Amino acid sequence: MRPFTLRRLCLRTSLVLLPILALSACDPVADSMRDADPSPEPSVNPEPGPNPEPGANPEPGANPEPEPDDCIETGAFYIDRVYNPVFSSTCIACHIADGVAGDTRLLLRGPANIDADLAALMVLAGEEYRGTPTLLLKPSAAHPDGHGGGMVLSIGAQGYRDLEHLADRLTGRRDACGALVDPGVEPPDAPADCAEPPAGLRGLRRLSHVEYTNTIRDVLGVEFDAEGAFTPDRVVHGFDNSADALTVTALLADQQRTAAEQIAAEMSVAPLVDCAPSNACARSTVRDLGARLFRRPLTTAEIDRYLDIHSLAQAESFENGVRWVTTAMLQSPHFLYRTELGRRVADGFALTSYEIAAELSYLFWQTAPDAELRTRAADGRLLDPAEIATQATRLLADPRSAQVMARFSGQWLDIDDLAVVSRDAEVYPELTADLRADMAEETRRFITELWQSGGGLTELFTASQREMSPALAAHYAVAAPNDWDTVDLAGTPYGGILSHGSVLTRHALPANSSPIHRGLMVRERMLCQELPDPPANLDTSPPPVDPTQSTRDRYTQHASDVACSGCHRLVDPIGYAFEHFDGIGRYRERDGMHPIDASGRIVQAVGDDIPIDGLQALSAALAENDAVLDCYVTQWIRYGFGVDDSLPMGCYVNHVGRDMNALSDVLPALAATAHFRLRVGGDAEEDVPGAALVPTEPGEVVEPPMEPEPTPEPEPGPVGGAVLEVREASRWDTGYCADGIVTNPTDADVVWRVTHAVEGTINNLWNAQRDVDDGRVTFTGLDWNGTIGPGQSADFGWCAQL
Repeated sequence: MRPFTLRRLCLRTSLVLLPILALSACDPVADSMRDADPSPEPSVNPEPGPNPEPGANPEPGANPEPEPDDCIETGAFYIDRVYNPVFSSTCIACHIADGVAGDTRLLLRGPANIDADLAALMVLAGEEYRGTPTLLLKPSAAHPDGHGGGMVLSIGAQGYRDLEHLADRLTGRRDACGALVDPGVEPPDAPADCAEPPAGLRGLRRLSHVEYTNTIRDVLGVEFDAEGAFTPDRVVHGFDNSADALTVTALLADQQRTAAEQIAAEMSVAPLVDCAPSNACARSTVRDLGARLFRRPLTTAEIDRYLDIHSLAQAESFENGVRWVTTAMLQSPHFLYRTELGRRVADGFALTSYEIAAELSYLFWQTAPDAELRTRAADGRLLDPAEIATQATRLLADPRSAQVMARFSGQWLDIDDLAVVSRDAEVYPELTADLRADMAEETRRFITELWQSGGGLTELFTASQREMSPALAAHYAVAAPNDWDTVDLAGTPYGGILSHGSVLTRHALPANSSPIHRGLMVRERMLCQELPDPPANLDTSPPPVDPTQSTRDRYTQHASDVACSGCHRLVDPIGYAFEHFDGIGRYRERDGMHPIDASGRIVQAVGDDIPIDGLQALSAALAENDAVLDCYVTQWIRYGFGVDDSLPMGCYVNHVGRDMNALSDVLPALAATAHFRLRVGGDAEEDVPGAALVPTEPGEVVEPPMEPEPTPEPEPGPVGGAVLEVREASRWDTGYCADGIVTNPTDADVVWRVTHAVEGTINNLWNAQRDVDDGRVTFTGLDWNGTIGPGQSADFGWCAQL
C-alpha cells in the first residue's frame, strides 16, 4: 500500500456512498429529463483544465487554471461540468418535485430550466459555515446538520472541485473564464473540523454474537456458540455489528435467557471464588464477577441486588448461589450492551477509563478486557491518549487481532456463507464441502498473514504467493504442495484476493459465472458505491442460457434495457474482467465454444475511466486506486465503531487513513480519533452507571467499591427468654463442629428460636432446623424438643466447612 498524503481538503478521491447512485437510470422522470438535454453527451469525468497524471495530487489550495475553452458562460459550465457528470447520476433521483428531497431548497431541472437551478444553487453557494458554502458541505456530508443522502461527493474529488468552481462563479469570485476576480483570495478551504474530526453520537451497542461467544469463553471458561444458538442479526453495509441493527427481539431475549442458564450450569465455579464460603465471600465474589461481566465496577445497589439472589439460591449450596447470580448477570443489559456513554464534561461526554478499556478490547480482540487493560482502567491511565496508543500497539501485536481482520474480511468480501451458497451439482460436481472449506481456509490464511506481516492493499490485490491445500492447488491447476503450504503463482492467472476460489465461487450463479454479481461486489464492497435496488416491477432474472451466445453477449443484451443500463454500466464492465473464471473459480480460455473477451472499464471511481483487460489488470488498477483506499477505511469505520455513516464520514476517512501504509494501521488510527474517547450528548442525559467509581484523570486511583461489612444487628434474645450457649466440639484445617445448648431460665414453657453468627457454611445439623447455611443463622427446635419447660435445656449441634 503506498503512503497516504494529507491534502488541502479532507478526501483525496471520489468515494460515493449514497445508495441512490445511478437511480436516475431507472427513474422515468430522470430519463425524460435526460432525454430533453440538447447538449452533446459529455465524458464521464471531464477535466476543467489539463489532465493531471493519474494519481497526481493537486497542489494545496489550487484549482487547475482554466484553458481558453473554459471561457464559457455559467449556464453552460453548470450543464457540462456539474449537472451532466454529477447531478444527473447522483442527485436528481431525490432532488426533484416528487423525490425524497422534494421539500428542500434545491430542486433540479437541468436543461429544462437552467436559470431556476442556478438561482437555487446561488442561495446555497452564498450561505457558509466556517467559510465553506452549504452547496459544498451538504453533498460532502460535512455540514453540521448532515445530509439526508449521505456523502455523494468526496472533498477534493473532481466533481467536488467543479462544484466548488461553480460556487465561486455564482458568488462572483470567478469570472466567465474561471479566473479569480481577486487573485489574492483563495477558494474556501475544507471545513475546519476535518483537521480533527469531532466526536459523534453514541448509543447502547449490544454485543454481537461473536463478541458474546468470546466474552463467555474468556470470562467464564465456557465454550458457547452464540451464532449457532441465537437468531442472526440484521446486516448493514454488509456487517452484522451495526449499533442500530443490534436490537433484542422477543425471540432473542428468550434465547439469551436459555443460554444464560445453560452457561451458568456448565461453568466451573471454583476459578470464580477465591475465598471460603461466607457472607463476606459472597459479597466479594459478586463484586469481582460483576466487574468482569459488566466491564466496570458495580455500584453498592447492584452488589446488594445480586447478593439477594445469592441468598435465595444458596440453600442448596454456596456454589448454587454463584450459578444463579451468573444467570442473572448474563441477562442484564449491563452485560449484553457495551455502555460506552461516559460522564459529562464541559462540552459533551467523555468515556470512562473502563469504557475505553472495553472499546479497545472489543475493537482489537472482540472480547472482554484482559487483566492489563483492567489495571490501566483502574488507575486512570487509559484516559491519556498516549496510553491508549500504547495499548493499541500491544493489542495489535497479539494474534487475536488477525482473527478480527479475518472476521471483518469475511463480511467485507461477503464470503461468510460460502459453505451453503447454492451450486448446481450436475454442472459443478467437483465443488464438495471439503473443497469449500479449503477455499475458506485459504482466504483466512491469506488475510491473516498479510495483517501480521504488515502487508497493504497492493499485496492484497496483487500477491503472487498464497497458502493452499493439495486439493485446492489441483482445483486451480497449479503446482500442488504436499500439505498446506505456500504456492508461487507467478506466471499463472491467480494471485490476489479477487482470484480466490472463495470470492469467485460466492459471487457467481448456481450454474455459471456472473459478471453482475462479481462487478457489484467490487463496486459496492471495494469502491463503497452502493447501488439501489432495481425497480419493483423490473424483471431481474439473469438472461437465459443460450449456447449460441457467450455469457458476456447475453448480459450485454440484457443490460441494454433503458431501465437497467444506468446501473449496469457501473457494474458489468468490471464484472467482465472475471470472465476467464467459471462459477467455482477455475480458469478457462473459452466460455463454452466462445472465446472470452475479458476487457472492461472502471467508471466513476477516480479521474478518468480506467480501461482493464482481465482479472489481473482489474486487481492492479484497484490496488493503485485511491477510491479503494478510502473505501477500505470507510468499511473499517463502519465495522469498528458500529456506525451507519452517522459520523462526518469524509473527514474521518481522511483523518484515519492519512498515514496508513499497512492494512493493520487502521485500528490504531481508529483508536486515536476523538470519537474513541468522547461523544456528543444532550443536557438531560446522565452519567453512565458506575461513573462515580472510576478515575476522572490519568493516574488517579479510585478504590474499587469495597463494601464494608454490615454493622451487626443486636442479637435477638431467645424467644421467651431462653439462653443460648455455643461450645466448639472440634476443629480441623477445613472445618469444625459445635454444640448449642438452649436453656429456659423462666417459670413458663418456652417455644425456642435462637440466632447465632455462624462461621463458615453449615454442612451438617442435628436436633434443630435452620433458615440459611452461613452468616447469621436462626435455629429452631423440632417437634420433640421445640418446647422446653422451666429450668430445662435442649441440645443441638452442627458442623461447618471453612
